[in-house]
Amino acid sequence: MTAHVSKDASLITVSETSIENYLASLSQFYSEDESERLNKFIHEAYSAIDRFFRFCVSEKKVVYNPFDKIQVSRTQKRIHICTPEKLKKLQAYIKSPNANPEYAMLLALILFYGLTTDDLKCAQLAEPFTAKQLKIVLRRRPRSHGKKYYHRAQTITCLNQPSWFLRLQNEFLKSWRIHYAQVKSTYPRFSFILPRHNAYNRPLASDTIRERMKKATTAATGVSIPVRVLRHTCGHLHTKYRDASALSNLGWSPEFAYHFSWGTRTYFIPSNNV
Repeated sequence: MTAHVSKDASLITVSETSIENYLASLSQFYSEDESERLNKFIHEAYSAIDRFFRFCVSEKKVVYNPFDKIQVSRTQKRIHICTPEKLKKLQAYIKSPNANPEYAMLLALILFYGLTTDDLKCAQLAEPFTAKQLKIVLRRRPRSHGKKYYHRAQTITCLNQPSWFLRLQNEFLKSWRIHYAQVKSTYPRFSFILPRHNAYNRPLASDTIRERMKKATTAATGVSIPVRVLRHTCGHLHTKYRDASALSNLGWSPEFAYHFSWGTRTYFIPSNNV
């Protein structure tokens, strides 16, 4: 690939024309029938260099950002959901009295309430020794510029209907109390997910949550299903035959909720390396 950029050009002095030529030259790597992959690759290159120039402007290394007038289309966000067969197996496992209470509750909270990996690892139980229904307190990060609102209530009180869901909550709380009594309390918190080694009660790592979810989905369906796919399936279930406004109360931003109204659903097909 040969980019039409002067050999004397540098990132500090590069012009808009040189950048446009560089982005155009990237397309030579891909054939025309791979437009989705092409758009994704070019947008990632565009975003990386644009961040560099915005940093240079903030540090007063350059006087303007040459990317201000350059527009690159974004790749359409994909919505991967579980197949009807896998969804039936997940729901049957959650309702089964013989299921592992922790695994079943984790699956229920993602499929029904749309919790994320970060939500799960930092969540705490409210009134864990007296409550009859599950009350989960989520961590709230400080809002950044441009994100002024929280799109979910901080405390989630699980419904007491249907009866199998209340039974699952009771079984989970019972097993949680037994497990918590064995955990070394090194920190004043009631972590929703407790470590297997019982060495501390601090929040677990994201990889630990993903591994726990891998075991939960494997127990329910026989294959591993990523948290992202489970959460997209939750969004699909909540927007089926209705608008996507309800997703704003489940943690999705209004921008992404829009994609559930018009985005194409794709069934998740697990591979051997998932």
